[in-house]
Amino acid sequence: MTGKIETGTLKVGDQVVIRGVNGEKATTVTGIESFRKAQEQANPGDPVGLLLKDLSKQDVQHGDEILGPETDFTWKP
Repeated sequence: MTGKIETGTLKVGDQVVIRGVNGEKATTVTGIESFRKAQEQANPGDPVGLLLKDLSKQDVQHGDEILGPETDFTWKP
């Protein structure tokens, strides 16, 4: 999934929730990439691709948000 970090900081291993028209799904961030380079964390304004555990491309739709349940992190495609 590609998009931009809106707020907060995201790290590999963080638990996140995908919120969209199909409800909410919980998952774990297994990787963060920026310009085809692996990153350990992403900060506000960073354009990134996220690798998410146990999800397919069809599980996230355009307009969904990825939120950190215990942080102020927000990601939008």
